[in-house]
This record gives sequence, C-alpha cells and structure tokens, in this order.
Amino acid sequence: MKQYILSAICAICAICVLFACTDDDLVKKGNKVVEGIPTEVKLSFTATTPVHLETKSALPTDEEFRVTNLYLFVFNAETGEKEFGRLFKGEDLGIISQKQADGSGETKGEITVELLSGTKRIYAIANVPNESSISSLKTSLNEISNVDGLLENEVNLIQETYLRSSGHLLMTGVYGGASTNGVCTIDPAGTRLEPISLKRVDARVTFNIGIEKGGTEKKFTPKKWQVFNLPKHISLVSKESDIASSQDDYFDMTEPVSFETTTTSGQSSFTFYMWENRKSAQGLTVYQEREMQDKTTPNPSHLGYVVNGAFLYAPANSTYVVLTGDYYEKYTEDGVTKERTADVTYTVHLGYAKLVNGTLANDFNTERNTTYIYNVNIKNVNDIRLEVTSFEDGESKEPSPGAEGNIVETDKFYPLDAHFEHDIIVFNKKALEGRAGFKLKTPFQEGYFSIDEAAGSQPISDAKDYEWVHFRRHEKNKNVYSRSNYQMYDPDKVINIEQLLQELKTDAIYDSKGDVVYTMFVDEFYYDRNPMTGNTDNLLWKKFVNQPNREMHILCNTEYSQDRESSLTTSSIMISQRSIKTFYNENASGLKTAWGIETINETGKLTPPDDNPWNKGDLDKSNGRWNFFSQADIRNQIWNEYVSTDVVFNGNHLNSDLDAGKKLVWACLQRNRDENGNGEIDATEIKWYPASINQYTDIWIGKDALPVEAHLYPNGSSEYWRYLSSNGKEFYAEEGAAINNYKFLYANSIPGAKKPTQYDYRCVRNLGMSDSRPTNAAKDVPQDYVSSYGNGRFYYPYINENALRGEQDVQKGEFAVHTELDPANRPYVRGFEYKSTEDMSVMYWKELNDAVSAGSSPCAKYNKGGETGWRLPNERELSLMSSRLSDGWTGTYQWARTTSSLEGKKNLGYGGSYGFMSVPDKNPNYKGRVRCVRDIY
Repeated sequence: MKQYILSAICAICAICVLFACTDDDLVKKGNKVVEGIPTEVKLSFTATTPVHLETKSALPTDEEFRVTNLYLFVFNAETGEKEFGRLFKGEDLGIISQKQADGSGETKGEITVELLSGTKRIYAIANVPNESSISSLKTSLNEISNVDGLLENEVNLIQETYLRSSGHLLMTGVYGGASTNGVCTIDPAGTRLEPISLKRVDARVTFNIGIEKGGTEKKFTPKKWQVFNLPKHISLVSKESDIASSQDDYFDMTEPVSFETTTTSGQSSFTFYMWENRKSAQGLTVYQEREMQDKTTPNPSHLGYVVNGAFLYAPANSTYVVLTGDYYEKYTEDGVTKERTADVTYTVHLGYAKLVNGTLANDFNTERNTTYIYNVNIKNVNDIRLEVTSFEDGESKEPSPGAEGNIVETDKFYPLDAHFEHDIIVFNKKALEGRAGFKLKTPFQEGYFSIDEAAGSQPISDAKDYEWVHFRRHEKNKNVYSRSNYQMYDPDKVINIEQLLQELKTDAIYDSKGDVVYTMFVDEFYYDRNPMTGNTDNLLWKKFVNQPNREMHILCNTEYSQDRESSLTTSSIMISQRSIKTFYNENASGLKTAWGIETINETGKLTPPDDNPWNKGDLDKSNGRWNFFSQADIRNQIWNEYVSTDVVFNGNHLNSDLDAGKKLVWACLQRNRDENGNGEIDATEIKWYPASINQYTDIWIGKDALPVEAHLYPNGSSEYWRYLSSNGKEFYAEEGAAINNYKFLYANSIPGAKKPTQYDYRCVRNLGMSDSRPTNAAKDVPQDYVSSYGNGRFYYPYINENALRGEQDVQKGEFAVHTELDPANRPYVRGFEYKSTEDMSVMYWKELNDAVSAGSSPCAKYNKGGETGWRLPNERELSLMSSRLSDGWTGTYQWARTTSSLEGKKNLGYGGSYGFMSVPDKNPNYKGRVRCVRDIY
C-alpha cells in the first residue's frame, strides 16, 4: 500500500436571475394584493464569479456561465396550476453582456414578461437542451400543467459521458431559495422581483495528483484515470435526498483516460462533470476505512492468497476514481544509495468534504452546483512494503487500503526506451553473494529463473524470452577494468543472461577492486519471432506495442501481499524497457502495418545550421524513413563516423566531430545498432528514423491515446518547443500542431519565455514492414490510420479510440469554445463530414466565434432536410483536413472552434489551410473563413 495525502475543497457556484426595472416593489411579502391583474415585468439576470481552474476537461469560465435559454414557470400558489410557462431564447433572452474566459465581467440580460398579480410560485430552468443529451426534457417541460409536475420531473442522461463539450450546462432555480418553495406575492403596482439563483445540475470534480516534496529524490509519472458509478438519472429540481435508484441508473467510464499535466511543478490534473450522487456511511472514523475491501475469499489461482473483493464500508453505487502511475525514488540503506520503483494504483471515493455523522470519513456525497478539488499528494511507498513485510509474520495488514502496486528495490536501475540501447554495467563480487537468479516480465513470459534451482524459482531451461539482453566483458588494464569506452557490438562475442550468471561464479574475472565491467546491449522492444514458439509472424507487433515495460531483474527474489495486489522484488540490477508506443489500434481488423515512436528523446535537442539540412527535392511529408534514405545516402558509410563509443552521461552518442546539419539528419542512427558487427551501415539496420511533418501532426492527433511521457510538448513546460521534421518543416509543439518553415522560430505565445534556438526530434519505427531500403515514397509506407473519401468524409478505422470522442460524445450542434487540450478537441469515433471553404466575408477568429456563441453560425445553413449538426471544426479536425486534403481551400486561414491554452494566445484561435496550421495574432492580414463539418451519426 502507498501513503498519500488527500484533501478536498468544494465551492458553491450560482447564477442569479434578477427581476428588476423600476424603484417600485413588485414583491409584497405578507401583504394582500388584488389577484389576477396583468402586470408587465422586466426580467434581468446576472452571474457570479466561480472558482476558476485551468484543467484539461473543464469548460472555460464564460461557457460555464453562459445562458442560452431560460424556461420560466409561474404557478398559482394556492391551486398549484400553471399560469405562465415559456422558453425564452435568442433576442428574447436579451443578453447584454457575457462573463469572459478570464473571469472578468458579468453575464447580464433583460427580458420582458406579463404576469398576473397575486401569490405565486416561481421556478426557472436554464439551458434546456434541444438535442438528445438529456432525454426529452424540452417536451416534458412543455407538458407540465402544475407545480407537482415540475417538482416530480426526473431527467435521464442519454449520452453516458463525463464531458460537457457543448457547454450549455443545465441549471434550475427557485424563487427565494429551496426553503421558500418559490412563493412570492406580485403587486399590480410593482415592477421588481428579488433574484432567482440558478444552480447547475452538474458538479465539477477536479483531481490534482503530485509527489510530496522533501526528502529523497522522487518522481511520480501518472498513467491513467477512470471514474465508476456516474449517475444518469436524477430529479430535475433539487430535493433533500437523491431519488430511489438501482445499479442501472449509473454508468462507468468505458476505458481509462490518460493524464494531462498542466502545471510547471509537475502536478497532474484532470476534470470531469457529473450529476449529483449523495451517499453517506455510518460508523467510519478514519479515511482508510473508506477504501477497505473484503479479503476473505481464497484465490483459486494462487494457493494461500485471497481475492481482492467488494468494498466493505463504502455505500453501494457511490462514485469513485481509480488512478494509475509509476513511482520512482532514490533512497539510502546502510549508507548505500539504492533505487525503488513501483507501478501503483490508487482508489479514491468521492466525498470526504464535510462532516457526516461526526467525521469526514462518512461523507460520500457529490452535490450539484459544486466544484470539488481533490489534492492527492503521494508521500512514499513504505505502506506497500509494510503490507508485504507484515505478511511474512502470518498476519495480513493493510494500513492504506485503496493503494496497491508492485515495488522493486534495486542496487542499480536502468530505465530504457524501446529502441536499441547500451550502457556500462558493473558487478561487485561481495554484493553478489547468495544471489544466482533472474526474473523476467515480458509480453510473452513472466517468471523467476535460477541456475541453482533456488526456492520458488523455475529451472533455467524454462526461460524463453531472455535473448533481448546481452553482455560483453571489458578488457583489464593493470588488473583494473577500463570504463571509458563501450565495447563494440559483435554477435559472436556477446553472452546472454544465463551465460553471464555462470561467468560471475568465476573468481578470475574480477579485478583488484572486486569488480567486473561489461557493456550491456539491450535489443529494441520488437519481435518478429515468437520467443515461446519460435514461429515468425509479421503481425506479432500487435502483441507487444503499448505494453507495460518489459523487465529483467538480475540476481533477485520476490514476495507478495496476501491479496497479490502488491509485491516487493529486491534485485542487484533492474532493466526496465518501455515498449514502442503507438496511437494505432493494434486490435483493428484489417490493420497489418503501422508505425510507433520512442517515448522520449533521451539524447537532447540539437542546434540547427543556417541552412536547412533537409534539402533534397523528393522529401515526403508522410514518409520519414524515405526521407532519411534520400537525404543521408548511407551507401559506403560506416558506423564509427556517426556514432561514438565514448562513454557519455547525457545519452547523446553522436560523434562530436559531425557538423550541425549532419547531427540533425543522422540523430536517429544512434537508436539503431550495427547488428551484424561488420562496421558498415546496412539498409536493414535503419529501423528507427526521424519523423516527417505529417507524422508529427499525427502524434498530436493521437496524443490522448499515448502516455503522458510520450507527448511532444513536455507536460508542465512553460517554454517554446520546436521539432524539425525530416522534410524540413518546423513543428510548434507548444501550440499543439502549428506548422511553419525552417528556422521561422516565431515566438509570441509564452510571456517571458526565451526564443527557441534548438530543435527537438522524435524517432519513429515502422511496424509489420520490411526493413529493406524503400523504393517508393508513396508505397513503402505503413497504412494510414485515417481514410478520406471523395464524398467529403473522414473515417478512422485504425486509430486507438482513446484518441477520439466516444459514441456517447457525439456533437449535434456547435461546440463550446474549448482549448486544444480539451477532450472536445478530438474527432468523433464514427468520423466526420466536411464542406469546402464557405463563401463569406473574412473575419477575425474571435469575431467569428463570438457570433457562433451568440447563435449565428455560418454552418447552420446546412441544417436542413433532416441533416443536422453542422458546425465549426475543432482543431484536430482542421489539422486532419490540412494534412490530407489538397482542394476545397480558399485563403490562408479557415478557423476552428478551438482556442489556445497558452497565456500569450488568450482569445486567439486556430486557423489553417492545406499543409499549414497556426494560431495567428489579431492582425488585418490574418482574417479567415470556415470549412464546416459535422459528426457522422
């Protein structure tokens, strides 16, 4: 179990609907008035300022406070019969001003309505949806004839989603507050009512996850989050308690979602919306009891262990979040610096914000119109270790339920990327005493193997998937091993792990310090032959991409907790290699080839020369491997000219004598290896290559299907981050997917950041394809994940659905304005249709989008003949069209509905045309039009 600190903050947000015009009182509380006299009333409304948070899925402040329509109900207080009911929208709503995205200003409007004098009950519903996100609400409101019909109205969420991409948050209000039942007295002579406070049906929930500062070197890398038991059936008007419900009234997120880190301190955040879910418990005294699970059922697969069962104390159908990630720290034990890693899972039930039955622990409530902020600070992994250690005493202790994981404590930790790697490895004779085994964890095999048949181990002959790590011993110089140079790879002179363990038993190999030094060679995380069967298979890549790290623990042992949800492995050496990451859907039928990427660039940025080093005339925008062979011309080239054998600590193995241009072109050669040891660069040895501009764009489009570490713009960064593609175009990662020419280096997005002077790069590998030299740029390329057709449609048959909006997130109208980081900025899973550029006057981005927010979209003209949902594209949809459609464009800029999240680009949005994307300033030369799109549904 892991320890973490959890704090919850909640804030109530409200919008006021204020009836006002003259100084005469319209409300005469406690006085008798003449009933039934028509009275003209002017209605104004305003909005208060909420808590503002910059998180991935949160709507901008102006969208959370936008009122697009208002359904006003007036009932006779004595009979309960409806006297007035009308939906106000458009000009009748009388919007005067709107709250801005930065929190300034107010949302104000004024409407005129004629009511009858007398004692009334007044209610209001705002942002009544026209489409099917909430089942038939507009129809049911029209059918209400009395106050009971409104109060008993229940709503169903048809789109089972945690997003609110359209904005237009549903709100309800009662005159005078819930305690008054909406009662007021209208005098024929008066014209002013007190405010009606509109409350959102939704709660907004934000999680901030970070590592507690102080002490040893620590790092937490978030991976996924998922929410369970989200309500889809509630009362429209708030009541004292939730309506009766069953499991069918709740839904779970179908798949875990990747994190998005947005702070410079490395804190990871995410936000989701949900309807109220009010649950409570009794008798809990401490936080840990909230996550306790039943651990009494024997595990049939593992004798002596138990199954991690149902929650013991959490109320049924209470909402909870599951978080996963990787933990790392350096620590000192007996004066020796060691390293500890753990893959962790945290379970957090919502609530814990107010006292229930005397303690916070009993609170499992999530209430409407409330913002909840959960701060999870990870302290250490000691509790997981305590769980494992305590089990040795015959007693299972679980001091921190809800936190599970597998810990590794090692003398030396080698975290590696998916490409070919090599490093120095040192074994000390004294430190090896009593250790003689190794542990494997790969997509094909997992187990502990020993040459001495140690307790709990398997015989070495059972190990199959270990030929991906080899060693070559260094030469001694005066009885001391040299460590200044790596050994060259030679397949005839390296040994495997079994041979290494045997060799380490030989006293003669150790030097005068008791050390023996090797160069360790780790193969790329790629299989063309199944290690368990020996069979070759071109589709084998589908089994090993996007998998957990493959690991080899040298000289180790492992212990488990009673529920086997946690383990502790101690080892002398741990090798942990990331898999190839891809946004392709490896399970897609018909997909035979694809491409993937390294997770990070371990070798750093490079300084460009004055002239573009990618200057051949046949360079391709989509085929990076073709570009490398065209520009580099590897014929008669040798490895030592480009890759050095000097031991370095910055990871960059390029020969320092290379000029700046060659370093940029040849940078990815160091991800490859002289596999046959002949010293010559062979075509089949060029497996990893620099990305083309469309491949960078595609990494951005598929970003949400990739782990946080693999994102092109490092999370938490506040600087410019530019990539040079292998066809010579510059990619602006800080803007998402902006593209420009070589060394344009335009920099006005991040106040205070220095102008960029170096280029980053990312190396790519083809999957399921021949390694031979390409002969045709258009044909020798992996399958595209997207299909576009002449009938004006885009489909995505081969992309991972985590990069898309799901079935429940179909958009049947205009998006709310959103940033490039928002889930609204994803294509829809079924694809989209598109039009050519509209024949319209050119406009600034903000000018156009303000008009759309006010209900005047140039795309609305296509909503006819039963075909609806035409809208402005989001930025990724525009990028897809920009990268793949050569016709249908007019002018430089076609606008998206997406704005930039960068401080220097507030109130500016994305525009593009064929082969070009940007976030331009507000300049008379930077006006544009739009290409309308619609989700296919």
